[in-house]
Amino acid sequence: MVYSLKLYNSMQFYIQYSRLESIEQDIEIKSYAHYSLFPKFFYDRHKNEIEDLIKVAKPIDDFIDVHLSMLSPTNEEMMEIINDFFRENIKYAAVSDTLFWDELRKHVYDDIGCIRPFTNDLLKILKQFANRFFTIYDEVIQTLEKNRSIIKSGNYSIGIKKLSDAYMHESEVSFEISKSHVIARFGHALYHGPMTCRFRTVSECSFSIFDCEINESEVVINQDGTFQYNAIVYCSSRELHEIYIKFYDVDVYELG
Repeated sequence: MVYSLKLYNSMQFYIQYSRLESIEQDIEIKSYAHYSLFPKFFYDRHKNEIEDLIKVAKPIDDFIDVHLSMLSPTNEEMMEIINDFFRENIKYAAVSDTLFWDELRKHVYDDIGCIRPFTNDLLKILKQFANRFFTIYDEVIQTLEKNRSIIKSGNYSIGIKKLSDAYMHESEVSFEISKSHVIARFGHALYHGPMTCRFRTVSECSFSIFDCEINESEVVINQDGTFQYNAIVYCSSRELHEIYIKFYDVDVYELG
């Protein structure tokens, strides 16, 4: 897989620090956090104020616009909030197989294994790792575009070209095994209409058939002349998984 789950998880972690210039900027951003994102300790501390604000707020499309700045948090509270978000991010990085984690963890944990407070000096270190990551990320995106270009201009079937070109982000999909085929029924995607794909598979697939939602997907040309459809998908639990279908060819029926 070119665009792997490890790459996706790493991007989710590093992107927030690549955009930050200082702790002060992070405080300003977090000041407008929706109340549903408030740390529990802060929510409990200001529970009555928050509930009063919710009562008088005017919902916009079921969205209740109550944010941190309405509660006038102190600088000390904002640093508590910033560090709570930081600790959660570090815990996410630790369990999500983040790129450069073995190196990074030496900077974010102290000698007794506690997560250090978030400081401008630590942010500088995180930005250095983020820059290293996005160099790799950009290379991956270039590889994906190169693969699409090769398939688009090459002597491949219409089905393979359509599948490679279709960006099915946010499409719900149902997979079904039928003898030597896998049938994938894609719903409407963010940038593409619904379609059904009938893969002529090489062998049994490496996943159990299930309903899911596409996050990212790619078509890769194997060295033996076959193809592989790789996808990062959300399952019913909203957990992300990787799936793979190795195939000879695919018939694509666009439904609208």
